[in-house]
Amino acid sequence: MEAAQLAPLYTEIIQGVALLIVAGIGYMTTKTQMATRRKVDNDEIEKALLTTLDVTDSSLRSIILGLGENLKKKLADGKLSTEEIREIKCDTLTKVEKEVAPALLERAEAHVGDLATHLLTRIEGGIQKADRVTR
Repeated sequence: MEAAQLAPLYTEIIQGVALLIVAGIGYMTTKTQMATRRKVDNDEIEKALLTTLDVTDSSLRSIILGLGENLKKKLADGKLSTEEIREIKCDTLTKVEKEVAPALLERAEAHVGDLATHLLTRIEGGIQKADRVTR
């Protein structure tokens, strides 16, 4: 084959390679954007969860500090009733719901699943920790 006959073939090959390069760049750009979006979403979810946990911890501390002397003695003796513990849990959850924006609570729940159960477990741990510290 002569050069004149090969010229259209070379042109098609060059156009095909250029198309593959453009498609590859587009694909990589999309993948990079998706990864960046996931990273931002994960960072926002993590921030929402950490904010919620911080508010939970500080709410529990303020509730325990605000307990009457009788309840503080019971806490120190490890003799809080089930009802008193339930009341502390409910008060803490109520404070968290008031202080944390609903959008943050939703993002945090997206990370841990059932957020209320997760927070109740954390609150129980905080009560046990306070019990050890007050003895």
